[in-house]
Amino acid sequence: MRRLPGAPLPAPDRAPGERCYRLLLHLYPASFREQFGDEMVEFYRERWRAEGTRRWRGALSVWMHALLDTTTAAPLERADALARWIGARKDTPTCTTTPHERDDEMLWSI
Repeated sequence: MRRLPGAPLPAPDRAPGERCYRLLLHLYPASFREQFGDEMVEFYRERWRAEGTRRWRGALSVWMHALLDTTTAAPLERADALARWIGARKDTPTCTTTPHERDDEMLWSI
């Protein structure tokens, strides 16, 4: 494939499809990507190098594992992040009285 004039050269350590894999990682929550994203990309590179001798079968294997892993793990990580967010919100008081206390106050003020 020819490179367009002015197009940047690919990084020498970048594996084929790495940009697509990085896009796929956006299915994970941002906090997870910040913590593990670089390691996951490095694992992708290592797997690509290991499967490189098998040509299209190797590429298919790498992508099947990447898609399977992402489509099973990313929703779980999102659910975990949501649960932590909900838990954090429950710990943060938004009002000093409960709904029942407010109802009692309203009843006695009539």
